[in-house]
Amino acid sequence: MKNTLNEIRFLCSIECDYICGYEESFTINNGEILCIVMEFVGGGDLLSKIKTCKEKNLEITEDTIWKYICQILVGLKKLHELKIIHWDIKSANLFLSEDFEILKLGDLGIAKLAK
Repeated sequence: MKNTLNEIRFLCSIECDYICGYEESFTINNGEILCIVMEFVGGGDLLSKIKTCKEKNLEITEDTIWKYICQILVGLKKLHELKIIHWDIKSANLFLSEDFEILKLGDLGIAKLAK
């Protein structure tokens, strides 16, 4: 629960096109379970996209890879400006828009505030 509360605090303070947006949170089961509702990012995660491309023998173009890298860096810059360290950057925590044009950093569950 502590990690989830941290994630909510972080998400509420972030506004960036390249970080998954926070919508709301609520508890269920008499407060035992805390749920976070995030922005819908309809393209799935980057790990799934890579696996699908591999299975179908498709490639992700170099231009697209550079575009994604730049978007990740802008998202990380925003986090670092807020003194937030992500700690778990991996393709499974990078989410694609439905048209696969925008990549958003997600899952701040183990993020830490730098001192």
